[in-house]
Amino acid sequence: MGDALEDAHRQRPARDVLLLGRRAFGRPGAFGIELAELSQLSGDWEGAAARMGRGANGRAGAAAERGERVAEAPDAQRERIARLLTEGTPSTLTRRLAGELLLNWGQPLRAWAVFEPSVATPSADAAFAARRFADLAAPAARPTARRARALALARYADLAPEVGGAAARARADAARAFIEAGDRVAARARARTGRAGLECTS
Repeated sequence: MGDALEDAHRQRPARDVLLLGRRAFGRPGAFGIELAELSQLSGDWEGAAARMGRGANGRAGAAAERGERVAEAPDAQRERIARLLTEGTPSTLTRRLAGELLLNWGQPLRAWAVFEPSVATPSADAAFAARRFADLAAPAARPTARRARALALARYADLAPEVGGAAARARADAARAFIEAGDRVAARARARTGRAGLECTS
């Protein structure tokens, strides 16, 4: 108990310093990640998630790393956290954070539904994010996780550069993933897309 109280006393001045720095910078989102960590340490998981969502903007790598800590939230609070991050019109990076959390919490298809709009606009960043989602889904053996992984790989295949054969490899990976998920129709469609691409470039 003494250690907990001592930690709480240390967290308050740390939070005050960060809030003071935020005001000095004149940026409402400044130090969002650090404030989220303090909320998490004090057991305020919803507050941590809210700050994480706001702090994610412009700091994709940092948000993904800290998001792993929010993933440790108790089961009873996870649904509230998911709703908090997905209500309204979340930003691209907040969607990615929420999608990865839901994937980690065993809801792969819901995770992809939340995540997918964040990779709708073609860019190198979107391609990286789609591939990362697929990689995160890979260890799970359940059919729903395999389906989510296949959908992410299909999106990555659409975003991957044609140069160097990256797109062709991605389409083949997506086709295999759909077979593993039990969807041979989607697998054949991916395979046909790949052949059509090869014919167009030959």
